Amino acid sequence: MQKGIRHGDLLTPFLFVLVVEGLTSLVKEASNSYLFRGIKVGLKGELVNILQYVDDTIFVGEASVENVRTLKIILQGFELASGLKVNFYKSCLGAIGVGRETLISFAEILHCKLSNILLVYLGIPIGANPRRSKTW
Repeated sequence: MQKGIRHGDLLTPFLFVLVVEGLTSLVKEASNSYLFRGIKVGLKGELVNILQYVDDTIFVGEASVENVRTLKIILQGFELASGLKVNFYKSCLGAIGVGRETLISFAEILHCKLSNILLVYLGIPIGANPRRSKTW
């Protein structure tokens, strides 16, 4: 127990998933308390506020200062609780339909870079028009 887990240990991915599940719970709790507002998608209006795949996390929400500040607090609390470090300088912020000045102010709050929203994530173009053949 004193030596910890080494890089490449078979337990590492499982433990990471357990710890990151705590982050999902924090975001859902903030959403249930109306501190973080996600977006509703689909015909049934399903609420989406966090997407995770392997070691990538995408937070989805309304473009507001309150949401950005809440997200910063959630991530700082996650760091304290888990002992994992969120590298804000490697993190990116992007939005659709939000002015550049607003995005810059949000990025300054989070201390992160701006992302070109027309990006490819897991081979899928995000932010591009799916009806255009050049997208695919």
